[in-house]
Amino acid sequence: MNSSNPGRFSQKRAAGYVRYSSDAQANSFSLEAQKRQILERAKRDEAVVVEFFCDEAQSAFRKKNRPGIMQMMEAARRGEFEVLYIHKVDRLARRVKWALEFVEELVSMSIIVVAVEQNFDLSTPEGKLIFTFLSSLSEFYSDNLGKEFAKGKRERVLKGYHNGHLPWGFQSVSAGERKVAAPVEDLRTTSTTSTKGRNTSIGPRSRRCKRSWVPLIRCRRIK
Repeated sequence: MNSSNPGRFSQKRAAGYVRYSSDAQANSFSLEAQKRQILERAKRDEAVVVEFFCDEAQSAFRKKNRPGIMQMMEAARRGEFEVLYIHKVDRLARRVKWALEFVEELVSMSIIVVAVEQNFDLSTPEGKLIFTFLSSLSEFYSDNLGKEFAKGKRERVLKGYHNGHLPWGFQSVSAGERKVAAPVEDLRTTSTTSTKGRNTSIGPRSRRCKRSWVPLIRCRRIK
């Protein structure tokens, strides 16, 4: 399917599937941005987008049967659309096996799959090859990212660094040329000064828990 052929889906019913995998992508690679590009492409194709299916903060590498994609597949089985628009192949899945399973079922129902930023035609041998190659790249990217992340965490451990967020009651302190996590000793005796100059505890009482004091902070219910 040549993306330079306007009007080739004239008046065909279309659906869009959009996804992002983590909250960190919510702004830089938002659902709204994907939807906008899909609508622009559908307008050039003269297709009518009747529905969008969305998966927010859903990994396509760890989870195949996500809520949005399952709703999309059910709608396809009911014959609700004839063309499916996605932003890229990796929005469907980041595993080759899953991507092929989704697309093979869609094609068996005579549904045309269009990636707005990737040009391939699943009705041709060359298009199938390109789709499989793109799916392989997506899986490789996720696999390699996990490998590099694990390697970085191991290196931090070997150098005595803390991994992840500091737990409550700890702070980052300098130890030679590196920073390490150390308990905040002041939390056991922390006090605040009221407007009348009197010392009051951080909470009404404290509870002992594994040799450290955990203040119980009283919260006000907001109506």
